[in-house]
Amino acid sequence: MVSQIIQNVSKQKELFIAVDHGLSFPGLEGLERPFDILNIISANPGIDGLIASLGVFRQAGKLGIDLADKTRLVLVDYVSVKGEGGNSCLDQREVIVKPEETEIIEPNCFKMFLNLYEDNRQLYRNCRDVERFTAYGAKHGINTLAEIMFYGNRDFANPVTREAELMRGCRIAMELGVDALKIPYIPDSNIVKEISATLKLPIYMLGGQKNEDREEFRKQLREMARQEIDGFMFGRNVWQSEDVEETVREILQIIKEE
Repeated sequence: MVSQIIQNVSKQKELFIAVDHGLSFPGLEGLERPFDILNIISANPGIDGLIASLGVFRQAGKLGIDLADKTRLVLVDYVSVKGEGGNSCLDQREVIVKPEETEIIEPNCFKMFLNLYEDNRQLYRNCRDVERFTAYGAKHGINTLAEIMFYGNRDFANPVTREAELMRGCRIAMELGVDALKIPYIPDSNIVKEISATLKLPIYMLGGQKNEDREEFRKQLREMARQEIDGFMFGRNVWQSEDVEETVREILQIIKEE
């Protein structure tokens, strides 16, 4: 099966739900019953796919949750985020499985973190891990999506250099052989259009931290939907909402309208 993640023939923006937070934040509010969320994902034809850990996919199969028509992105690395000097930084990033160990769940795509470390040794280590999975995936028909991250990155924190740093991260990911990009939203920016035109890769935009102001969330979603992207990847803004199914319906409606 060729992953929908690079086969978006209809050109309608796709919606993916990320439930891979349990590894890094096992006590995270909203993920107490992850398989209830998977049942919702399975039953909704408007949801194109999901991001989950190896164990969640395996357990879903045991529980009879049918995800066969969803694009399945398996998380293969782990992060631990901490505060340092008032800023967030990436304290740890470790690969938790070998690519061949994921075969038992037949994923469509590897989902990996690519953090733009200021420490070149850390960045190089991250790049080598990504390259290892893209090489294996290219041989075995599994795509690789890189989530471009900027924990501890002062150039991305600076509005003057933010766009250039995002482009740099996406360019590095392309050079490593990834098949798709997951990027943060930068308001009032044309950088997504430039990335798409330059690198010729599918682009997915992440939902980020839960927005407590739902009207502000809807406004931002409409702005994101006008970007030249292939789809969205939402986590906390879905399963930390009061009504998960209603939130998904609302997101799909806004995507359709825009």
